[in-house]
Amino acid sequence: MSPDKVKGIAAAAGCLAAVAILAFIYSHVDPASGEWGRFFPKCPVKMLTGLDCPSCGIQRAIHAMLTGDFAGALRLNFFIPFSLAYLLGMLLTRCFCPPTSEWRRFFWGVKGGAVYIGVYMIWFVVRNILGI
Repeated sequence: MSPDKVKGIAAAAGCLAAVAILAFIYSHVDPASGEWGRFFPKCPVKMLTGLDCPSCGIQRAIHAMLTGDFAGALRLNFFIPFSLAYLLGMLLTRCFCPPTSEWRRFFWGVKGGAVYIGVYMIWFVVRNILGI
């Protein structure tokens, strides 16, 4: 096996281990709890401006999803389904599409990134106007 392949496998294993550890922590500890909540990062946009950024509530939503409360997760952050769909698209195209495929170029290129950021910014405005 080539050294580059070994490095790639080690990096993937490290990423999976980090995700598993974070999933374990978020499934057992509520980021909104008074006792443990102080250890979780706070939103800098909310702290500086008082506005809810599109990602506000994502930590609590992840906790809700990992404990089976999908409706609660959606109430905490409506942007989660879009983000998960985009992430899934990136993952699937990376694993199953050749580098030259249109879908892979979309998800991993400027167009997909621009769509994601555009929807993110629209949600930022809508969320604060409607108070969601």
